[in-house]
Amino acid sequence: MARRSSALRSRYVYAALFILLAALLVDGARRSANLVLGALMLWLALDLFLLGTAYLARWWTLFGKMSDGSMGAARVVLMAPYLALLWTIWGIQLRLSGGPPWNQIVPGVFVGCRCRFEQLPPGITHVLDFTAEFPGHTKTRRLVKWLSVPVLDGCAPKPADYQKGFAFLDGLPESIVFVCCAKGRGRSATFASALLLKKGIAHTPEEAIETVETRRYRASLNNGQIQSVERGDWR
Repeated sequence: MARRSSALRSRYVYAALFILLAALLVDGARRSANLVLGALMLWLALDLFLLGTAYLARWWTLFGKMSDGSMGAARVVLMAPYLALLWTIWGIQLRLSGGPPWNQIVPGVFVGCRCRFEQLPPGITHVLDFTAEFPGHTKTRRLVKWLSVPVLDGCAPKPADYQKGFAFLDGLPESIVFVCCAKGRGRSATFASALLLKKGIAHTPEEAIETVETRRYRASLNNGQIQSVERGDWR
């Protein structure tokens, strides 16, 4: 029970942080003498308030991400200030962090960060994308079988999300799947842990999580993601 409470708190912390930042931006806009800057601050404040609400409500489709990897234009425009900031920070972090873009967990299952087609592991037949905040790479979506299951950063898939991923791979024993998220360390690692259990490769949640965290560079599931695997949300 203690770990479950911790997981709930972590999701609420995300929400509280974004809503607090939104309030600070509104106050800053109110004080600003520059109308353009004030308007941009209010726009970003709206984005952060919506994001905080999305964490509270588990509203994974806030950014308009669809199963084919595309993002609705209206949502992209609405969330443009936040997305521009996020995508810039993400690009800088990837360049500074080093490490491989992906790692093989077991034969036929790779976990990694969002990649261009040229960066994918060799022989990939299927891509499972768990980002909510990035569009799928256009060339990759065209050349391999693709499914996006949007999940907010720091969260675990819902039971229905696991089932969508399993159904996508069901009956394809020869498939080589690339499971990705923004950095390939949380959301994708959570699904990969569940996939090892589903396939019978791992026999306990602890074994599954340890396998993924050991083999994927800097993978680290948070409390909520660990609990999702342990309590069997994927079943």
